[in-house]
Amino acid sequence: MSQIILGVILFCGGLGLFIKTTLLFHKVGQGTLSPLAPPKRLIIQGPYKIVRNPMLLGILFIMLSEALLFSSCCIFIYTLIFFLINCIYFKTVEEKMLIKRFGQDYIAYRNSVPMWLPNFRGKCKVN
Repeated sequence: MSQIILGVILFCGGLGLFIKTTLLFHKVGQGTLSPLAPPKRLIIQGPYKIVRNPMLLGILFIMLSEALLFSSCCIFIYTLIFFLINCIYFKTVEEKMLIKRFGQDYIAYRNSVPMWLPNFRGKCKVN
């Protein structure tokens, strides 16, 4: 029973985080999730103040909730592989694109906000 409760909590939290970050992409970043229309402005509001990849964390929470709700080791392993691939992608591809697009603002943001583990006490030092 506690597995189901944890799964539901992770799912709701992940979905909420995904929706919130998607709305920020549109309203603040003036863009979309699509590489064809990426955000034009650096987003450092809301959950982006405490972690650099809150959208992907939301997706990971949803995937973990599925592993729990379906008692599936396969989904859990897939989630770990998905996470590892994204870690490599972010470090080798996406961060370079963000530096090209947003320059020193992104570098300052990257240096003050952690990639995966939210820092609830720290503050983003980029305006």
